[in-house]
Amino acid sequence: MWYGKSENNYVEVLGICSDQFTYSHRSRQERFFKTCILVEEKGRAGEQIPLIVPEYLLDRSVDYNGQFIEVQGQFRSHDLQDPDRNRMLLNVYAKFLFLCPEKADPLNDISLRGMIWKRPVLRETPAGKEMAQFIAAVNRPAGKTDYIPCVCWGENARYAAELPGGSHVRITGRIQSRDYFKKEEAVRVVLNTVCEVYVRSIKAW
Repeated sequence: MWYGKSENNYVEVLGICSDQFTYSHRSRQERFFKTCILVEEKGRAGEQIPLIVPEYLLDRSVDYNGQFIEVQGQFRSHDLQDPDRNRMLLNVYAKFLFLCPEKADPLNDISLRGMIWKRPVLRETPAGKEMAQFIAAVNRPAGKTDYIPCVCWGENARYAAELPGGSHVRITGRIQSRDYFKKEEAVRVVLNTVCEVYVRSIKAW
C-alpha cells in the first residue's frame, strides 16, 4: 500500500499496458517514458488512460506491452505548446508500478482534494439527464497546481452546481477517456482524446 492516499491527489489503476513505453521527456536529469493503460471494467467501455513513468520504475528487460500492470500515482495536467494549437494534456504520473503475474481485476480509482475553479453550471442533456462540469484546481507539494476537468451527473451535479467558485471540495471517482473530432482548418479535422474525472462523490469542506 502507498500511503500517498493522504495527499491531495491519489490515483490507482490496474489494466493492460496497451503499447510499448516510448521516450517522453527529460526533467532534472531524469528521463520519463509514456504509454497507455487500458482499463476494462465490467459493463463499461474500456478507458485508455495516458501514463507517464520515470525511468527508474521500469525494468528494461521486461516487455510490458500486453501485460497487466498496476499503477499508483497522481493525475497531473500540463499545457502542450504547439505552433498550431494549445491544449491541456492529462496523464497519470506513476509513483509506483507493479507487474501483475496473471490476469487481475481492473481498477480505476481517483481521490482529489482541491478547489473548484469557477462555479459549475447545471445542464440537461437531450436525454433529460442533469450534468455539471467544472475544473478542480489541485495543489502539489512542490507548489505547482494541476487543473483537472470533472463531470458530475444527477444528484452530484445538482450538489456541485450550488457550490461557488473557490469552494474547497473532496472528490472521489474514476478516470474516463473519450474521443472527439475537432475541425481546426477548412479541410483539417483532428481526432483528439481527452481525459476527465467521472465524479462518484463530491463534498465541500
